[in-house]
This record gives sequence, structure tokens and C-alpha cells, in this order.
Amino acid sequence: MFRTSAMLRGAIASMAIQGLNVGLAFAGSVVLAHVLAPARLGVYAFVLSFATVLTVPAMFGAPTLALREVAAAKARGDYGLMRGLLTRLHQFVAVSSVVIAAVAAIAALLTPWGRSDPATVLWGVALIPLIPLSALRGGVLRGWGAVAQGQWPDLVLKPAVFLAGLGVVFLVGRKLGPDEAMAMTALSSLAALAVGWWLYQRLKPAQLALAAPIYHSRVWLAALVPMGVTGGALLINGQIGVLLAGLDGAETVGLYRPAIQTSLIASLGYTAVIAALAPRFAAAHAKANREGLGRTAAVGALLATVTCLPFVALFGLAGGPLMGLVFGEAYAAAGPALAVMTLAQLCNAVFGAAASALIMSGHERRAAAAFVAALLVHTGLGVVLIPRYGVDGAAWAYLGQMVVMNLILWSQARTLLGIDTGVWSAWRLLRR
Repeated sequence: MFRTSAMLRGAIASMAIQGLNVGLAFAGSVVLAHVLAPARLGVYAFVLSFATVLTVPAMFGAPTLALREVAAAKARGDYGLMRGLLTRLHQFVAVSSVVIAAVAAIAALLTPWGRSDPATVLWGVALIPLIPLSALRGGVLRGWGAVAQGQWPDLVLKPAVFLAGLGVVFLVGRKLGPDEAMAMTALSSLAALAVGWWLYQRLKPAQLALAAPIYHSRVWLAALVPMGVTGGALLINGQIGVLLAGLDGAETVGLYRPAIQTSLIASLGYTAVIAALAPRFAAAHAKANREGLGRTAAVGALLATVTCLPFVALFGLAGGPLMGLVFGEAYAAAGPALAVMTLAQLCNAVFGAAASALIMSGHERRAAAAFVAALLVHTGLGVVLIPRYGVDGAAWAYLGQMVVMNLILWSQARTLLGIDTGVWSAWRLLRR
């Protein structure tokens, strides 16, 4: 039997970390908005999104593959296969990220926008190897069952270091440039990677060092392709709104970023549940425990929805005044966009963890198709709506792609896994 109580404990621990992350990131956004005008914040956000998108080919699904295969190998006690996998994935991510960072730096500095602010671009490019290596480390730790340790360096330490740097600048009353803000982002990422690597070495199973490595390189490469498409489409989809907002100018980007980050407060329950449930999905699938898959998905959707609803009401009724009060009067115009983006977070919560269930069960190709469809919808709606409606158009494009993505994922989970991940399935399963 798949123990609901154990899953709940993992979700609660993950939610605490996610709560700290949201709070620290939100505080960082507030301080950043006060030390950067909307247009300069737009430059920072644009370069950050540019660098984040380039981490997609650098890691190409490696963290997700590590999480799934490490959790499955641990459930089977196959440490030789685990050792071979970790060797290959670290080699792949290290080489690809360095090559892509070098090419990106040269290419960006040949463009007019890159030459106009080369320091911001170069600090942004420095993130390209840091983010994938840190994400891979987190995926491995979560696969080992160390859910909290796999998350807190990136989700707590990194934004805390960034906030501390911004706080010093704010207290001395100094205005910040986008290049200095990006330098702080890169240095905080480096700190998270260093601490995460220490945790990785400390928590490594003793059996791993004793096992002879087994390599299934072709099998892993075949799995990386759909996972890379899946992770890439999902990550790009999270950044495309910022890039598309640039169609309406840097000021629109500057309004969009605080609004989307504020709306993510409503997704706290969902992201915490996913972090705790992903290795459990993999373990349940490895043991052919369909009941465990269904029960885990039902509880996750219920937790995610209950934690999201209060924020839907708050941001829907008072989004504009809150944005103006917290970020400054210039950001109050993003209130309607915040309300729409929060509805998108509710949509994610209501449909549950269908994506994670599919990927952890070996159906990454079907999940990839949903993410690509969402990216196309997001891009198409953004191109049409943003030039006419600005930040509000960007928000509606974000909601539209979220609806499409979740409908496809939910349908695929029902068809392929025989489970209903929606919140409406919770009562039927939990009363058994």
C-alpha cells in the first residue's frame, strides 16, 4: 500500500521550502523594483530570460532523467546502473553547458542589444553552466529520497544570498544597474551550486562507491530526447512571456516580471506537491503500483487547490492596490494581469500532477507533446495580444497556454495510466 501519511510529510516539508522560496523571491522582486526603474528592470529580466532559455540545450532533460532513473534504481537496489547513469549525465551537462555558454557570449556581443550592455550579457551567460549543474544535483538528491536537500540550495540559499546583496544596496540608498543585479544573480547561483555539491557528496549512498558502473548510454540518450523537449518546452514557456513582452518595450517587461512572480505565490502548494511526489511516482511505477499512483495524484491535487484558492480571491479583488503598495505606484497598472495570471496557477492546481505522473512513468513523449502545444499557443496568443493590450495581453496568453497544456496532460494521464489527476478525484480515492 502506498502510504498517504508519508507522502503528506514529504509534501509538507517541500511546502515549507517552497514557501521560503516564494517569500525570498518575492522580497527580492520588491527590493529590485525599488532600486531599478521599470525600464531597467526590463533589461535585467530580458537578459535573465535569454540566459535561462539557453540552459535548455545545456541540460536537455538530464535532471528529470536523473530523478526518475535514480529513484527507480534505488527501489530495485541497482547501484551499478545508478553509478553509470550519474557519470554519463555529469559528463554531458558539464561539456554542453560550457560550449553553449561560450557560443552564446560571442553571439550576443555581436548583436546591438548585447553591445549596448555587455556586462549584463556576460554575467547572464555565466548562469548557463551554473543552472544546469545545480538542477542535475537537485534531481539526483530527490531521486535518493532527500527531497528537502535537493531543493533548499536553489530555492532558499540562492534567493537569500541575492536578497542580502540587494538589501545592502537598498539600505545605503544607492541605485542599481542591471549589470550589477545580474552579477548578484550569478554569484548567488554559484553559492547554491557549491553548497548543493557538498550535500551531494555527503548524502551519496555508500553502495554507490562500491558498485561497478553499468552503462546504458543509448537507452539514456533515447530517453533524454523527449525529456529534453519536455523540459525545454516547459522552461521556455515560463520565459517566453518575458521575451514576448519585449514586443511592447522594456517597460512592459518590467511590469510583467513582478506580476508573474507575485502570481507564483498562489502556486506554492502545487510546486511543493510536485517536488515531493515525483520520486514517489517513479517508485510506484517501478513496482507496478497503480493504486499508489492514483492515490498520490489525488492527494496532490487537493493540497494544491486548497492552498491556491485564497490567493485567487486576494489578487483578483485587490491586485492593483497591492502591486502599487508593495512595488511602487508605477507597478499598480499590472493589477489586472496579476489576477489573470493567478487564475492560470489555479488551473494548474485543479488538474493536478499529470505531467509528473506521465514523465515518471516513462511517458515523457506524451508530456513533451503537451508542452510543445502550450508553447505554440503561448507564442501565438502573445504575438497577437501583447502589441495591442500590453501586459494584460501577456497575462491572457499565459492563461490560454496553461489551459491547453493541462487539458492535454490530464487526458493523457487518464488514457495511458488509468488515473485521474484532477482535484475532483480526491474524494473518491481518499474515502476508500
